[in-house]
Formats: sequence, structure tokens, C-alpha cells
Amino acid sequence: MASVDILIDDARWRSGFKTLRADVAKAVRMVLKDFDTKSTSITLKFAADDEVEVLNYMYRGKKKPTNVLSFPNDEAPLGDVIFAFQTIKAEAKEQGK
Repeated sequence: MASVDILIDDARWRSGFKTLRADVAKAVRMVLKDFDTKSTSITLKFAADDEVEVLNYMYRGKKKPTNVLSFPNDEAPLGDVIFAFQTIKAEAKEQGK
């Protein structure tokens, strides 16, 4: 069975998306049903731009936030994904989403 961890570190994710955890869990389950997920794990983290900026600089040498960072892991093929609240919100507004 796949392991799915959903971490919501920035309260703005909770206030803006009341059913975020349930919606994300449902979407991940739908995606994983098409894969061999016996030993797969994934962590999805919903954070603020400042945390993503630090990670973006550490791992990519870019001193700015980005919308999403992903970290594959040999032991957990799906790895970790971190989402930046302010950047995603600004992009959604720009793109009319």
C-alpha cells in the first residue's frame, strides 16, 4: 500500500481550501491506482514562499520562490513535493484560474 503524507504548514492553505487534505488525498489515490504502489511513498507539503525559497536556493541555486519543487527519492519513487502559497496564488490570479 502506498504511503501518502499531506502536510499543511501554512495556515493560508487551510483557510483558502477547506477540503484541501481530503481533495488531495482523493486525487493522489486516483493517480496511484494506475501504478504499482506497494512500496511507494509521497509527501505533499503546502508551505509559504519563504520556505520554498530556502529550498530552491539550497537545491537549485535560485534565490527566489517557485510554485512547486519536487524531490524524487530512490527509496520512495514519488518522493516529496512542496507547494508555495503566495507564488501559486499570484500565478492563479495572473492566469485567471
